[in-house]
Amino acid sequence: MPADLAAIDAILKQVYRGNLVDLLNSDVRAYRSFSKAEKEQWEGKDFIIVPLRVGRNEGFGFGRPRGPVAEAGNQAHIQMKVDLKYGHGRINIDAATIKVAKTNRGSYKRPLALEMDGLREDFTDDMNRIIFGDGRGILALVDGAGADTTELTVDAPGGFTGNDNGARFLQPNQKVAIISADGTTLLATRRITQIGFGTTNDGQRVTLNQAVSAAQAPDNAILVRCPNLNVTDVADTSYNREPMGLSGHIDDGTNVNVYHQVNRTTYDVARSTVFSGVGALSTDKMQQAMDVAAQLGKGRISEIWCHHSVRRSYAAIVAANRVYMSDGGANMHNAGWKGNLLDDDMKFGEAVIKVDKDAPFGTMFFCDTRYFVNYENTPGEWVDEDGAILSRVPGQDTFEAMWRCFLNFANEKANASARLDGISTNLVVVHVR
Repeated sequence: MPADLAAIDAILKQVYRGNLVDLLNSDVRAYRSFSKAEKEQWEGKDFIIVPLRVGRNEGFGFGRPRGPVAEAGNQAHIQMKVDLKYGHGRINIDAATIKVAKTNRGSYKRPLALEMDGLREDFTDDMNRIIFGDGRGILALVDGAGADTTELTVDAPGGFTGNDNGARFLQPNQKVAIISADGTTLLATRRITQIGFGTTNDGQRVTLNQAVSAAQAPDNAILVRCPNLNVTDVADTSYNREPMGLSGHIDDGTNVNVYHQVNRTTYDVARSTVFSGVGALSTDKMQQAMDVAAQLGKGRISEIWCHHSVRRSYAAIVAANRVYMSDGGANMHNAGWKGNLLDDDMKFGEAVIKVDKDAPFGTMFFCDTRYFVNYENTPGEWVDEDGAILSRVPGQDTFEAMWRCFLNFANEKANASARLDGISTNLVVVHVR
């Protein structure tokens, strides 16, 4: 049966909409740590108000019989405002593919699948990076000003201090905006053509499609994503436009001092305990993080998120305590861990240690996920308010479909979680995507 545009619309809507949404839960593991708020809370709004308890009712106390009873008090609350963040993606289908599909609907399956696989990887890879970020959308910082060449050295991946693998979040063909260090001025837009310089790739260098000067790429300038190379305003880039991630949810104000419009300096409930400069990891330091979260926010840590290199540091300190048991026969005393830690998660007590390639280096997030909320207005859908998913591209013999998601994340009791920073690790620099 031939496939016309209406049939292709139906394939996109019926087959791929749910598939893309489901991938958030399967491909972005940390996404599952956030419980979904009821959609009704979002109806007709581009933000949601969440009350935070910041003061106790002190109208209680013991005293003598017939004596004065403590005066009545009130629970004190403030408002946390979680703004909606807008994500979009597009696929482009050329006329040749449409023509082939008109004579044979089955022949459309493969090119459509290729387009959708690309959108799937773009969508889930970027969301995975975002969920470990802090909402600023920083990919890297310039490390040494541009020198009128196409070569640029970068550090601080994700905006976090460190030279290791500075280009880990930069990708070939990615369009980036270079913004002044204070985030106010867009200095240049460029496309990444290669990770590394020629055959040199130490994780800190990228090649651009055009040269950049010292004025266009000064030291410590910010690299963020941009939709095209024609934008001239910071507001049209991803800077401060991404959903809030774990580096913002579990923070003491170092990364995000005003958290969903709540000042962390003023209100303890929005401030997590952060142990910086940890150095060599120890079980004592990990227990300190859990103990402080329990004392300050009555936290019960259920998950610990970190990069693979940090988990190796943990594996190294507990390896000496492993006891090798025999089932009565010969014991091989194999080194390593069950499934080589590729299929199984380690634990610290009852808290599961989970790893992700996009987690910040040298960091452990101690999460009480009871307070992690996904304020999801639109988990993902095709733009079809005009009755069609596919739209003609002006001046071209092609069609496009646009995908969108509107959401944000929040930690409604940040002091119930904690973080370790500056953990010493043996980092293997690889470019992952």
